[in-house]
Amino acid sequence: MDKDLAKVIKFLKENDKVTAVLSLPLHLMDSIAYHCREKVLWGAHSDNFRDIEPLFPVYRQPLEFFVSTYNLSHIVVDTDYVSPELLHLSPNNRVFSAGHYQIYELGENERKLT
Repeated sequence: MDKDLAKVIKFLKENDKVTAVLSLPLHLMDSIAYHCREKVLWGAHSDNFRDIEPLFPVYRQPLEFFVSTYNLSHIVVDTDYVSPELLHLSPNNRVFSAGHYQIYELGENERKLT
């Protein structure tokens, strides 16, 4: 794990508002789940892939669907992977940055988009 991702993990672990997290790209979710012990939108380790079909291997639903359906509190974005602007994430909702990682906190309005 690089030092910037370690800072992201530390922020998530220490933030009481974190309840459910999505990361882009998805492979960051394993580290977040393991180190933070928070709910993440990811995983088919003991079941099948049907539960994650809407987002794996490609997104089949808009981001708003996942935010509202799973009541996500935060999104971790690797800006080397995707631009927050393409995701329509407001800079006003960015609560943390470390290197090319950014964390966005989603308020009640964002969670009820669909």
